[in-house]
Amino acid sequence: VAIIGILAAIAIPAYSNYSKKAKLTEVTHAMGAVGNALVEYYQSRGAMPAGTTPYGNIATSFGVTIPATHIGAAPVVTIAADAANPNAAIIEVTFQADNDLGDEFDNQTLALRVQQAQRGQWSGTIPTNYIPRQ
Repeated sequence: VAIIGILAAIAIPAYSNYSKKAKLTEVTHAMGAVGNALVEYYQSRGAMPAGTTPYGNIATSFGVTIPATHIGAAPVVTIAADAANPNAAIIEVTFQADNDLGDEFDNQTLALRVQQAQRGQWSGTIPTNYIPRQ
């Protein structure tokens, strides 16, 4: 019984962590697809989209959706021009309180910065062990 208790004490938190990372991977892959669309947009038009694009326009314009089940019922996803660099844009997801990842994600953000033909600068306020590597 003691051995089972020790194994359970180790396995359950590890399983929970892997489960959260797997769900978050769906979000990061979708954000990456939006990032690829932004790179194509830049290559065809020579500039990133100006201003902010609301979530409803992302699926229509880029043909990509970000899994709302992991973010929350009313996803807050934006594509905004980078004020510091006109050749860059930032895709940002804000996790709502009803997300299925856990309380530590409530009202936290995950952002992907896309610049010209480059993609992959991740940042955010979610716990750092969940932010994708560069």
